[in-house]
Amino acid sequence: MPYMNVTEVESALIALAGAHPSICELITLPNPTIEGRTTHAVRLGTQAANTVDAYYLTGGVHAREWGSCEILVNLVTDLCDAYAGGTGVGYGGKYFSAAEVKALIQQINIIIFPCVNPDGRNYSQTTVPLWRKNRDTADSGGDPTKVGIDINRNQNFLWDFNTAFAPAAINVYLASSDPSQDTYHGHATQSEPETQNINYIHDTYTRIRWYVDVHSYSEDILYVWGDDESQYTDTNMNFQNAAYNGQRGVLGGSYKEYLPDGDLGALVGLANAFTKSLAEVRGKLYFAKPGFSLYATSGTNDDYAYSRHFADPSKSNALSFTVEWGTEFQPAWTEMQEIIKDVSAGLIGLGLEALGIDSFIVSNRDTFSSYEVETTLSYPNAFYVMYDGFAPGALGVPGASPTIQFLDGLMERQSARCPQRQPQSLWKIQVLQIPRSESRSPLKWTLPMEARSPQRRGKFTFRRVSLECRISR
Repeated sequence: MPYMNVTEVESALIALAGAHPSICELITLPNPTIEGRTTHAVRLGTQAANTVDAYYLTGGVHAREWGSCEILVNLVTDLCDAYAGGTGVGYGGKYFSAAEVKALIQQINIIIFPCVNPDGRNYSQTTVPLWRKNRDTADSGGDPTKVGIDINRNQNFLWDFNTAFAPAAINVYLASSDPSQDTYHGHATQSEPETQNINYIHDTYTRIRWYVDVHSYSEDILYVWGDDESQYTDTNMNFQNAAYNGQRGVLGGSYKEYLPDGDLGALVGLANAFTKSLAEVRGKLYFAKPGFSLYATSGTNDDYAYSRHFADPSKSNALSFTVEWGTEFQPAWTEMQEIIKDVSAGLIGLGLEALGIDSFIVSNRDTFSSYEVETTLSYPNAFYVMYDGFAPGALGVPGASPTIQFLDGLMERQSARCPQRQPQSLWKIQVLQIPRSESRSPLKWTLPMEARSPQRRGKFTFRRVSLECRISR
């Protein structure tokens, strides 16, 4: 199919909500666009809004980046269809199991707003293909070259860039006060209905913990901050402190934006999960890096989303990113179809990492010693675990943590001590749950004595092993 027009994007969301009412809620945004269009988002999940954490994705902010809408509509479709059918989702060489889809839908809410700027998209698709902004004429003075505001420079984060940033940092990429420029930031912060609709979701869904704004292009995932380099030692050096006005945005300068060390580790881990899942689709390599490494920015959606918690600690701490897909704004549809697969896999991978889920399948190449069960990242389809000191009674006991359930299966003993290949009835691992004490720590778990026959030594290779794992923080 070709790229969707704005009517088709909205119709797709309405149809999905109608087809999957138990897991897909239609959200009608309250602010019509300048040209009178009503936009929609959807909330996926079995849990009621604001009872679990939420993962928020926006797209179509910049009019010419057509494929962002397609990525997000396709992602909604795939997740709804897979959950309803009890199946997994595959993209090229990357497969997410039915259990992983189930975890996303049942454990969090996923809020997806695919077409933030329909007026601009329509203008780009019908008149000026490389149009970027919305279609607000308020500051144009009747000049068609001065129509529009950049919805990714209109947020309340260092919006007054002429005051907040060093003179050496000010350029058209940062933001502009000239309506003829693509990065014109508007006459006031959050002045545009599209910006207000993005923020309506932030304000209405109060447990947003992860935010991704989908853009093109450069094949990157950018994490906050975008105004300057980050530091984690001086809490007073931050965007709210007017004492640092006129110093921000210079590489190697004296100012660096405060970013708590724990958040930095989480941001990097989530971004790497995105790139890893994406790469498994067809080998594409996206880079995870700070937004500032691209260029300094003011008033962006990701910086604003993350900054809300600093400005008001009662608001949720939303770890925030911008995805820059592809190598051009409007690739041929055949390539865009592949990009949809790439980025969809990356976004699901990020979501699973946010949940603390590394993998649900351990392949039958993994080995189980007589004293421990261990898998490493070097094994395909394996997760990395090391967890000491789990009591014998924990094995297969309902309610125990970790929880492992064994079913009948076949095992072949292979070791130097026991060269004979003697099939024995053993167990098929079905479910394992481990509370993760530290988000990045390796885990190991030990087989209790009851799980070993007296004569077992060496290593055993399980055949037909299926392991479902949920590692929860």
